[in-house]
Amino acid sequence: MTKNHALQLLVALQNLPASHSLPSGAGGKNLFNDLFRLNLAVSSGDFDVRRVIPLLAAVLNHESDFDIWEKVYELLAESAATTDAKPSTPPPSDPSRTASFQQTPWTFNTGSFADTSDLRRNVDPILKTEVEDNLRIDHLGVFATFFGKIPKLAEITTVVLESCKEADPPLFKEGVGWVEWPEGCEEASVLQFLRRHIDRFLLLAEERGSRPSKHRRCITTPNKPIPGSVSKRKLDVGLAYNSNDDLVENEGQTYDWLHILIPGELKSNPREDKRSSTWLDLVRYAREIFSAQDTRRFVLGFTLCGPIMRIWEFDRLGVVRSTPFDINKDAHMFVSVVMGFLWMSKEQLGFDPTIAVGNVRYTTIQQNGQMERIYLEDRIKRQRSVAGRATTC
Repeated sequence: MTKNHALQLLVALQNLPASHSLPSGAGGKNLFNDLFRLNLAVSSGDFDVRRVIPLLAAVLNHESDFDIWEKVYELLAESAATTDAKPSTPPPSDPSRTASFQQTPWTFNTGSFADTSDLRRNVDPILKTEVEDNLRIDHLGVFATFFGKIPKLAEITTVVLESCKEADPPLFKEGVGWVEWPEGCEEASVLQFLRRHIDRFLLLAEERGSRPSKHRRCITTPNKPIPGSVSKRKLDVGLAYNSNDDLVENEGQTYDWLHILIPGELKSNPREDKRSSTWLDLVRYAREIFSAQDTRRFVLGFTLCGPIMRIWEFDRLGVVRSTPFDINKDAHMFVSVVMGFLWMSKEQLGFDPTIAVGNVRYTTIQQNGQMERIYLEDRIKRQRSVAGRATTC
């Protein structure tokens, strides 16, 4: 039996509703939390996976639910009886033999996985729990906080929206909405709508003397995995920058997670707006971006469920979701969000301003009354998580 087999079995048990209802065998909240900690022990490599064989045999032999859950509790008890606790300082006079999953505190999140175990079937259930405990919904201040300091955004938005109304034929009509908005909200049609309108907004702004300092492109790859991740992650829509980060178009350029600035998730049904499956998709994208971009402090993204749009912010404390708005009824907000994403500086997009990036990377500190540069060499390891310390070596 391999470590991956053990992980797959434990994750499958965690996904069962019964794991949330059954009591903890270690004094915790429930059995689900016990399995979390046991999963971490298996992932770390400091666990003899042969202990899981009796449980696996019970599952493969289609034994009763009662017998299978009994095997789970037996596995937890066996681990408790055979795992030595590390001595503290000063050493205890009578070292206890307790399970590592009973020690306090252990923070378990998606950063706890080794890259070889970083597959969707292993990560997604834990990622959902990681974020659910750190999710703020319908926050009124998201737009003001992240878009309020973009120079001339209000002016640019007004000019672009008025130009959309005055175009021949008009792109937007009061009381109707965006003229080319697809009625059925099919994914392909919505993607085409976004690509065309983002390009048009840029053109209208440029015709009136406004142009972003860096070129960002709308990319749509709902059926093509983005390179750079262990699991095959597909991105519905997003904004990315060219590898040389300039204004030159390059139609043949390929993108990986290193280039993604703003991830987006589309759903055709407005009722999907409040469902966890929608934000979980977006969280997956944010996790990949954090992993690929080690100077990223936070990530902004958006969901578009039918015409209902929200802004999302991901940082190491968790996730914040804005209040929703209808892009056909609040065109000004829609244009503001799009133009804001295009006009944001790298710091406003979440990059660490204390680290200079060029041919070499460095940060500047003051020591003994003098400014000194500390040069940052190649990254050894980056913790792959959304909420957590984001330890980077």
